[in-house]
Amino acid sequence: MIVRLYIEILKGNILGYNYQYPLSGFIYKTIAKADAQFATFLHNEGYRLNEKQFKHFTFSSLNFGKGGMKHIPKSDRFYINSRTMLLELRFFIPKAAETFIIGLFNQQEFGLGDKLNRIDCHVGRVETLAVPDFSKQEALFKTNSPILLSEPQANGHAHYLNPEKDAQYAAKFLENLRNKWQSLSGNVPDGEMEFSLLEGSVKRQGIKIKAFTKAETQIIPYHFKFKLCAPEAILRLGYLSGFGVEGSMGLGCCEVIENK
Repeated sequence: MIVRLYIEILKGNILGYNYQYPLSGFIYKTIAKADAQFATFLHNEGYRLNEKQFKHFTFSSLNFGKGGMKHIPKSDRFYINSRTMLLELRFFIPKAAETFIIGLFNQQEFGLGDKLNRIDCHVGRVETLAVPDFSKQEALFKTNSPILLSEPQANGHAHYLNPEKDAQYAAKFLENLRNKWQSLSGNVPDGEMEFSLLEGSVKRQGIKIKAFTKAETQIIPYHFKFKLCAPEAILRLGYLSGFGVEGSMGLGCCEVIENK
């Protein structure tokens, strides 16, 4: 399911670009108010396959509308010129759980930001959106929020894969989708899958996690356009839960450019 939040900005007009982690915290806390057990499961356990963990939801970047934000030179901050913003939440959940999610976020109030800047927000309205039709088993996508894939290195650090430069990127992308499906169904998905990068600029975006704490780390996901051929259920899964890893932190949220 897709839920769109219409959010009013009550106070503040500067925000750091690294808002994904605290925004993810708001989502978890909101779910916890209604169902603490489910929120704890998502945060601590998720759906597991061997050592991998999947939570099967993602969210978009904040949308302030045309001209609604302006970069502050020589900083990782931006001015907000709008008093409203949109946020899309996507969940790959059973139909029976959708009613639970729909009413959960309406009229919620929350703060967003870090130790330097913060905005106070109010969810004024919530609506559900239709999921695109993937019955033709092929679609073109562009990233709304960047996609993260990585491989461990001998030194213990992660190598963040670049879709343009790393030969194993397509295989890793498809492996992640297969693992997500298997974590839900227990079965390897049937049908062929093919990933291909589309022409256009590939752009890296450094994102800090737990900024201004001792646990601060930086990850390197990428923005790009791609074509994906896969069974309808797999396309739907990727669209709703996010492509790549860390979908629950707002990564891998993509829009359909063309649905063939």
